[in-house]
Amino acid sequence: MVQLFDERCQKRNPNSRARFCLLAIKRCGLQGKFKVWCLQFMLIPKLMWPLLVYDICCSTVELIEAQINNYLKKWLVVPPGLSEAAMYCRKAKVKLPMKSILEE
Repeated sequence: MVQLFDERCQKRNPNSRARFCLLAIKRCGLQGKFKVWCLQFMLIPKLMWPLLVYDICCSTVELIEAQINNYLKKWLVVPPGLSEAAMYCRKAKVKLPMKSILEE
């Protein structure tokens, strides 16, 4: 899976790259918590480099963040109405070990 993930996600703009790689993670057949691990430790670092180096508009980053949040909610089996503030809250008793890409 890693080789397929690396080869097909290389030469795309950030938005289509995020969408394609999220679909690749979705189709991999892992449980939800392992898909979140792939997202956190494989996809987000690959997305962050172009976002940090190149001048990409905020609306594109917000669109990528919305796509990531939709898949996170599906994989973690949380209600679709759960807000992003609840997902990325640092002061809650039960918190996710994830950061929003808008914060970084």
